[in-house]
Order: sequence, then structure tokens, then C-alpha cells
Amino acid sequence: MRKVRFIVLCILLMFPLQGFAMSQDVNGNKVEEIIKLMDHQVTKDFVMDQLEDIAKNSGMSLDEAANIILDELLIQEELAKQEEKINLQGPGGGGTTVIGSSAKGNIYYETAATAGIQHGHVGIYYSSSTLVESMPSTGVRRIARTNKQVASGARIQTVSSTSSTQKSNAANWANGRVGENYSYNFFNNRSTSCVGDKNCSKLVWCAYNLTMGLDLDHNGGLGVYPKDIRDHSRVLTLVQY
Repeated sequence: MRKVRFIVLCILLMFPLQGFAMSQDVNGNKVEEIIKLMDHQVTKDFVMDQLEDIAKNSGMSLDEAANIILDELLIQEELAKQEEKINLQGPGGGGTTVIGSSAKGNIYYETAATAGIQHGHVGIYYSSSTLVESMPSTGVRRIARTNKQVASGARIQTVSSTSSTQKSNAANWANGRVGENYSYNFFNNRSTSCVGDKNCSKLVWCAYNLTMGLDLDHNGGLGVYPKDIRDHSRVLTLVQY
């Protein structure tokens, strides 16, 4: 009897694992292409970890997840080509115009490249003179508005049909994240925790999603990128540089 149980246990352990491995196979070229589009700022292990997380939570295969990530990265690349100028020095590293003041909870967008992707950069006004943003070098930080110099294509934006209290709550939430680390995971940042490592778009997206249930992701993909927030139907441009 014990022998039979042992054999059954072995079968149950072996076959599901084999089936899982087969269903989770991914084309290595796709992984390399993702790394290339991220300007080699992420490793193969990092990409695989994100793919496995997506597969685990969505039920899709790694290859299917890789296809979606590639599509989103290519969309970001195409959107970047439409911008008149691209600041290749990174957020705040090449502009010459000090960004103007705006109301608490409003959003700013600037042309920028992070990890080689020209997908822009977003942050939120904590006050008319103070900004909160997440940067690769520092993580989530609070800076004086006068230290933010932007290039052509930058925008100051507001979320329509939103009260000043709601905007203030979003800004307060973002400010409460100051000190948290930066994350290069744009791939599926919609599904990762809003507390902990986060990139710039994750910070702004979480601020409005958690405080008022507003999803500011323009296309609703696995990842929310700065241009997804910039182009959302309820995000209106007040000033464009």
C-alpha cells in the first residue's frame, strides 16, 4: 500500500511540473529584444522574474506575456518618435526652462529616456513650489520646482472632473512614499504593490488609483508608462512647452 502511494505521489509531482514547464516556455529572442529595448539596463533574470510573475497572476504563458511586453515597449518607442524633441539625458537632465507652478495634485510630464526607452517622465505637484517624483538615481524624492528644468514637449496637466480635495489626497499619498526605491519594472507595474519600489508612472498612477479609484492608464496594458498617463482622456494639458 505504501509503495502504491509512493508511485502515485511521484506521478502527481512529475507530470504537472512537466506540463507547467512546457506551457511556460518562452522564445529566448523575445527576452533579448526586451533587454535591448531597455538599453540593457535590466538582466535576463530580471525579465524572466517579471514574466513568471505575469504568468502566475494571469494564467497566460511566458511567451504570451513576452509578446504583450514587447508590443507595449514598441508602442512607447513609436510614441517617442512623434515628440518634437527628446531629452536623452534623462528626467530633468537637458532642459533649459524651469517648469511653472501649478495646483497641488496636478501632474507634469517631460520628455525623457529611462533605461534607453524614450517614454518620458511624470511627477506630481505636492504644492505650487514642490514636486514629488521617482528617479532612477534617488527613488521617490521631493524637490523644489525651481530645480526642475524641462525641454520642449513638457506639459503641466490636470485631472478633470476631480475636486481639489481629491487631488490633494493623491499628492499627499505620493509625498508619503518619499524615500522608497526606484524600480525598472514598467512591464507589469499595474499589478505590483503600490508600497515599495516604483518608477515615476507607478507613483502617479497609484496616487490617483488608491485615493479615488481612478485608473490613469490610457491603454490599460500590463504596464503603465508616463505617456499612458499623459494621454489619458481625463488628463488635460494646461501648459505645453
